[in-house]
Amino acid sequence: NEEAIALLNGEGGAVFGEFSAGLAGLVRLNEERAAEAGRRAESRFTTTRYRIIVLLVFTILISGVIAAWLAQLVIVPVRQLVKAARNVAEGDFDVHLENASKDEVGTLTRSFSLMARSLQTQQDDLQTKNQDLELALQKLRDTQQQLLLQEKMASLSQLTAGIAHEIKNPLNFITNFSHLSVELMNDLLEELQSNSKRPVAEVMKEIQDILDDLTFNATKIKEHGKRADSIVSSMMQHARKGRAQRRSVDVNALLEEYVNLAFHGKRASTPDFKVTIERNYDEAIEHIEIVPEDIGRVILNLVNNAFYAVHERANTGEESYTPTMSVVSRQAGKQIEVRVKDNGKGIPEEVCEKIFEPFFTTKPAGSGTGLGLSLSHEIVTKGHGGTLAVESREGEGATFIITLPYESQS
Repeated sequence: NEEAIALLNGEGGAVFGEFSAGLAGLVRLNEERAAEAGRRAESRFTTTRYRIIVLLVFTILISGVIAAWLAQLVIVPVRQLVKAARNVAEGDFDVHLENASKDEVGTLTRSFSLMARSLQTQQDDLQTKNQDLELALQKLRDTQQQLLLQEKMASLSQLTAGIAHEIKNPLNFITNFSHLSVELMNDLLEELQSNSKRPVAEVMKEIQDILDDLTFNATKIKEHGKRADSIVSSMMQHARKGRAQRRSVDVNALLEEYVNLAFHGKRASTPDFKVTIERNYDEAIEHIEIVPEDIGRVILNLVNNAFYAVHERANTGEESYTPTMSVVSRQAGKQIEVRVKDNGKGIPEEVCEKIFEPFFTTKPAGSGTGLGLSLSHEIVTKGHGGTLAVESREGEGATFIITLPYESQS
């Protein structure tokens, strides 16, 4: 330690002092250079930051300009296309888009405009065709109504002879009872004149007998008059153009009435016509809500077809053949079933498949309109919610089956 201290206090101390002074000067120089470098770095940073800010602002401006240009070039036309597409989807084809650019957007815009104009043209054509179709449909409906009226009149002509026969019976009764009433009135007058001097009590019994007979005759005249009126009313309702109303009807009585009318009409047009009519009515059936004129027209058509079938087979000269037709009614759950069966030649299977089609007929030209079974099917199915079907075998006859909805009124 002493040697070190002596060394520092001697020449070594001077050397160390110089070294310390040089080192201090070097430190000061480094500090000055470091300060100068810091100032230069700060200046460069400030310059660089300024340049970056300027470049960023310029970039933003350029981006805005590019965005505006793209919006004008793409977004605006696309929005116009979207709006036009919505209008077209809503049925407005009056679209006007203008874009003269040659890029894809311009091509798409022009193509869309062409499509819209084409759709507008097609819509105009469709509207014209729809108007033509409506006119054709109206003409078809008018023709259908005319054909329906013709079919009604055809069936009415078939009814005429039967109605004349049916109405003749009550008119005969009315005539006979009227003659009897006139004779009774003369008898009453003679009785009063011949016994004018006798007390009324003595001749009252004879007078009462005559009055009872007159009352009976008047009752019968009224009864048969109502029958004749009912027949005439049925004929008028059968021929009317308008839609008839549903009402409660005894279906068995309706069957019997129209079977008789059809039979007398057939006998009037074909005097040599013979047929055995079998009736099997279910007496448990109560009244049913139907349009009697329409269902009567169906029954009349089916019975007339059955008469035609048995008469055609009878004309073939088959010796053992007996023309027979049966009419059956029965209740089947919530339905009433009516079967009209004949033992004629029957209907081929391929004919059964289209027998209810309009204008289809197996009768010779001029003998049928081809509308009877078609209208009958429409009346039963669409008018009453029922069914009309056929069962047949060639050589054995045919059966037409009507089913109608039925609710017991008890």
